[in-house]
Amino acid sequence: AGVLGRDRERLIAGGNVWIVRPVGGAGLADLRRLPGVRAVEPNRERRRLGDGDESDPLLVAQAHLTQIAWTPQTEARRPLIAVLDTGAHGDSPDLRDAIRRDLTRSFVDDEPLRDTSGHGTHVAGLIAATAGNGLGGAGVSRARLMIIKVADSQGRASTATLVRGIRVAVASGAKIINLSFGGSGFSRLEQNAIFEARRKGVLVVAAAGNSGQTGN
Repeated sequence: AGVLGRDRERLIAGGNVWIVRPVGGAGLADLRRLPGVRAVEPNRERRRLGDGDESDPLLVAQAHLTQIAWTPQTEARRPLIAVLDTGAHGDSPDLRDAIRRDLTRSFVDDEPLRDTSGHGTHVAGLIAATAGNGLGGAGVSRARLMIIKVADSQGRASTATLVRGIRVAVASGAKIINLSFGGSGFSRLEQNAIFEARRKGVLVVAAAGNSGQTGN
């Protein structure tokens, strides 16, 4: 009674297993020596796990996943998505399984998998960062990514680089093209490239709403 103290309760009502909090610095060995004790083990801490080996540390900050009622993709189907942007970090462990390195292109320099802006890597991660690997965040899909650099380190693209990027994405078999860009003035060349992509069955996604809070 001196070792066990009064802070104890049955694990299950009517059972013979007790949860106890020893007093006086007593440990497991002291409890095992008590008369009538058959076995002792610690009340171990357990933690919930993510969808893979570990939960992704930035998952809690990804409010958009909650907004779209996201659940991790489990089926084998992995569409090819072309990300026309500032490139992407090719050594990112969260994108390593997603990037099709054989399909990368750049219309800015010779390094499509080097992103000095970070914007393209961010966009690629939103789309297809590996979920449940204990790293970074989670993408909305398990898509394969075609990284096409069309913008420089300042995030500046042009009609020429966008049109070239769209055309090579379609020719390479992309099912979706992502264009997280905006700018003033209408371009018939850009519109025609998008129309051509649509005729080939490609879904083209463009940015919208970024300036909505400034009265645009």
